[in-house]
Amino acid sequence: MTCAYWILIFLGMTALKFGGLRLAWTVHNLTPHNSRWRKINRLGYSLLLSRMVDVVFTHAEWTRERLEQEYKWSGNTVVVPHGNYCGVYPNTISKAAIRDRYLCPHDSFVFLFVGSLSNYKGLDVLIENFKKLNGADLRLWIVGAGNETVCRQLKSLSAGDPRIMIDTRFVPDDELGSLLSAADVVVLPYKEITTSGSLVLALSFGKPVIAPAVGSIPEYADSDCAFLYDPDIREGLILAMRQSLTADLQAMGHHAVNLASKWSWDIVARKFADVFVHNS
Repeated sequence: MTCAYWILIFLGMTALKFGGLRLAWTVHNLTPHNSRWRKINRLGYSLLLSRMVDVVFTHAEWTRERLEQEYKWSGNTVVVPHGNYCGVYPNTISKAAIRDRYLCPHDSFVFLFVGSLSNYKGLDVLIENFKKLNGADLRLWIVGAGNETVCRQLKSLSAGDPRIMIDTRFVPDDELGSLLSAADVVVLPYKEITTSGSLVLALSFGKPVIAPAVGSIPEYADSDCAFLYDPDIREGLILAMRQSLTADLQAMGHHAVNLASKWSWDIVARKFADVFVHNS
């Protein structure tokens, strides 16, 4: 987001405010990912909060606290859970068919990352750590679209290890559920994160998750459905990956679905509606 972008944002919001409208902001990210304009963005968000916004929605207490600390926000904040994906994506392709597509033995243990391929997601670190794991039956799938530079980097890092599969394409909705179901564990090795829709997606499909205990992640996933690690510990990620190899993934998957089921969109919608009706 450049200065010109923020000028347009403020002009538009000023017009809305003069029109008598009240403005709400749902904070998914504290700052845009992979941005070269971090200082400008922080200034823009600070002015947005102090001058324009009437109410802020966050998806976690952690985010609310960071808004208060980093942007000095002291206005009305409402914490609303990120809605789940239960029943959203079909699971119509068999586990065997998905594994056959990727030339993966049916009895292999599959670590999966699925989503947009970006630097902040720590996929380079994931590949480096996976390579240190022994086991011909282990597989790492990294599936998703990304810019050419990132895709080329990931393919270069994975070269020489036939257990790693990099599929740099956008996964259509009718494949996403089947892809998740064909994996054993979902790995989300973020370098930084505020809110993770991918985490909620994995839990909605009953998949145990490996992720750093940062941002809002600990508020959504506990030790009964996730292998959370300290990213400041050098061996944190690989230890979590090794731990998953001997865990009761079926029990963890059941717990994941039970957690995700609490974040229904009916509940989310009611929380938003209550605020809008109360402030109308």
